Amino acid sequence: MPSTVGNKEFWEVDGVSMAEHGWNVATVEGRFNVPQLRGEDTTFSYVEGDDFRPKVPASRVMTLKMWMMGVNPSTGDHEGDLLVRWNDNWKFLTNLFWTPHRQVRLTRRLWVTDPVTGQPGVQTTYAYGQYMGGLEPSMTGRYRATFEVQFKLADPFFYPENDTVVTIERGQTVDITNYGDYVAAHRHMYITFNGFLKNPLLTNTTPNPDVTVAYVGNLFANQKVDLDVRLFLAKANFPEQINYSLATFNRVSYIRHSGTRYWFGLQRGNNSVKLTADDGTGNAVIRFRPPYM
Repeated sequence: MPSTVGNKEFWEVDGVSMAEHGWNVATVEGRFNVPQLRGEDTTFSYVEGDDFRPKVPASRVMTLKMWMMGVNPSTGDHEGDLLVRWNDNWKFLTNLFWTPHRQVRLTRRLWVTDPVTGQPGVQTTYAYGQYMGGLEPSMTGRYRATFEVQFKLADPFFYPENDTVVTIERGQTVDITNYGDYVAAHRHMYITFNGFLKNPLLTNTTPNPDVTVAYVGNLFANQKVDLDVRLFLAKANFPEQINYSLATFNRVSYIRHSGTRYWFGLQRGNNSVKLTADDGTGNAVIRFRPPYM
């Protein structure tokens, strides 16, 4: 259901606009919280205080505080029996939000400064969440109510719709900017080594220590290896070996990495990334989506 209300900032739940004449998100409260940090510092006997340990973002709960009226949601017309219309609208929204066996897609539009152009623009990102609480209407009239609905975001971040794609040739160093609010590594991070390359090594020299990922072996022309960083998968695409066993395409044992628990990552902000190899004329392609809070 597309939005019929002119608004730069609005939400969608599973493609249904939350900025209609029949309902809308009323306040920003509950929508701009940040993930809590998961992990604990370590306590040692006879040592003052605690030993610091880095933390990781936990899941979070996001709240939409809304109102709803017994009108045609698309036009705002007071048509027919308003009591029936209110009940129908409420049933529609509860069925939309309450999904016991799956997550819903939450699409957010924010009017912010584009970091590339420096001009105001709409930033569209999405996350997945599941109903956690709310949906108890507080009546402000027989045909109007306010309510809130909470969603648990197992992955606490929002992501843009499209990948950022960067190609690095052998021997080249490229500056890559992660405009998100956290490290781009645990989701939506993919790397492809394209032959011809001998022992290619991809290095992000900005973190301390360096973050590296390498393929140990030869990739001939028209051969490539695709890495899914989140799932720790390395899959070969060797056209001339299409009839070989599926085990031929599993290249996890050929991957080496250092500097982070993930195979590779881009810290928040600028990253200097280079591709080296013992020989070859191929390249590496990085695809990622910056995580936003």
